[in-house]
Amino acid sequence: MSQGCVALEKSGLDTFYLERLAVLPEARGRGCGQRLVRRAFTEAEALGAKEISIGIIAGDTGLRHWYKEIGFLEETTKKFKHLPFLVTFMRYKF
Repeated sequence: MSQGCVALEKSGLDTFYLERLAVLPEARGRGCGQRLVRRAFTEAEALGAKEISIGIIAGDTGLRHWYKEIGFLEETTKKFKHLPFLVTFMRYKF
């Protein structure tokens, strides 16, 4: 049975967005999320990606730390009028 999901969206010639990463609550803390992200890296690189970008809720310091452990670097934080929180953009370069 599947424990989670992740999506990739091509945003440019050599950039992809990592989106919709979700892991069932009972599967969290066992590396499932990291395996999904690593699989997304493999797929994106095979499609010619040079980098993967993500946007996360800026106030979620635990999530930001989790992505940093995987190798993402924090870039900018932005306020969107339609969202009640700031968004931090992070990037992983191959």
